[in-house]
Amino acid sequence: MTSITIKGINDEIYRRFRALATLRGISIQKALEEAMVLWIKQGTILIDVGEIDAIMDIFEKIQQNLLFMIHLEELLLRRIKNGQEKN
Repeated sequence: MTSITIKGINDEIYRRFRALATLRGISIQKALEEAMVLWIKQGTILIDVGEIDAIMDIFEKIQQNLLFMIHLEELLLRRIKNGQEKN
């Protein structure tokens, strides 16, 4: 097993990544390993240059959906926290 330090990570991306890992009940290490495996698998797929625009459109839609899900999770977590504070 290797220990690493990663510098220069975007704070917002890391915060969301950490929040999703927490919601899934896994460590940052496990989440990062899963992300790396997926990234490696995606890198093995050959992409036709003519398909890049279509692929970018798909990625933008996925990103929008992910951002919506993150905002929804944050809202739900706030509601849960507010409900716990009332009890």
